[in-house]
Amino acid sequence: MIWLRLIIVFAFLRTGVSGSDVVNFSETAYDFGTVRQGEQLTHVFTFQNSSNMPVTIQRVELDLPGISARFQPNIEPGQKGRVIISWDTSHVTGAMQELAIVSFAGNSPPLPLTLKAVVQPPIEVLPYPAIFLSAFQGEGKETRLRIINHEPSPLKISLEQVGSDLVKASVKAEQPGRIYELLVRPGAKTGPGRYEDQLTLVSDNPGTPAIKIPVHMFIKPDLYPNPEAIDFGAVRMDELRNPSTSKLLAQTFLLKKRTGKFAITRISTDVSMIKVMRSPDQGNASIYRIDLALNPQSVKEGDFEGTVMIKTSDARFPEIRVPLRGTILSK
Repeated sequence: MIWLRLIIVFAFLRTGVSGSDVVNFSETAYDFGTVRQGEQLTHVFTFQNSSNMPVTIQRVELDLPGISARFQPNIEPGQKGRVIISWDTSHVTGAMQELAIVSFAGNSPPLPLTLKAVVQPPIEVLPYPAIFLSAFQGEGKETRLRIINHEPSPLKISLEQVGSDLVKASVKAEQPGRIYELLVRPGAKTGPGRYEDQLTLVSDNPGTPAIKIPVHMFIKPDLYPNPEAIDFGAVRMDELRNPSTSKLLAQTFLLKKRTGKFAITRISTDVSMIKVMRSPDQGNASIYRIDLALNPQSVKEGDFEGTVMIKTSDARFPEIRVPLRGTILSK
């Protein structure tokens, strides 16, 4: 739908025909500026039929939720018409732009009308209402979000009790009643892995809805693969047997240590059709590159899965296992 709308506008611009050849709009763009979320916005685009024939508006195409258009379909020569755009901002936030495409009957080209607004929620969480935290185990790394109260009255923002020990969070006031800061760090006993959690911000105004802050957390051990799993996807045999494309089908991951160096003492896989290579191929390093290539001579049609096993010289991480999978297609 979006591509179609862009093609329509592009074709309109390429014709070199202006809207004044059919109707003369007093303006084709309007910026509401910054508005509060939930406001009901209305703007009227006015125009005059400058042709010697009646003009018929067939439709006005819109994309964003909460936007509707009203118009008088038929405008006689020399008469004025209106396209009224109404916008309910309850379900959008941030910088928004709508391209309303006005389509006319006959050979008249469509005409784009642009509306813009910055929709500001009552309580805004910056840079975005979610926590993305990646840290090493025991690192104590923290991330912060800014909470801004746009309501006329001051609000006291607090944090509901966290239901798990995965994260530690707190809220402090930068400007009491107006600006707060949310600090989040992993729990002291949170082990390596990927975790999903949620925090809830509430205010002392019962009429202000609570804000849910999802937490996406990745706790890395001191020695870890990146990515943690390999997926070859669907591979066609003709691609694999073609020298110009077979190299592009190889998969790579890194084995990294937080501090210091280590050695790979042995590396293998239980999938016989895969060849494993490492760089550097000897000595100690803090980062190894592991390349996995499918062997065209030994592949078999169907799904496959297995593991890359890596023995290391690090006593705390003597073996790292990386799962892999994929599908071989005959055509």
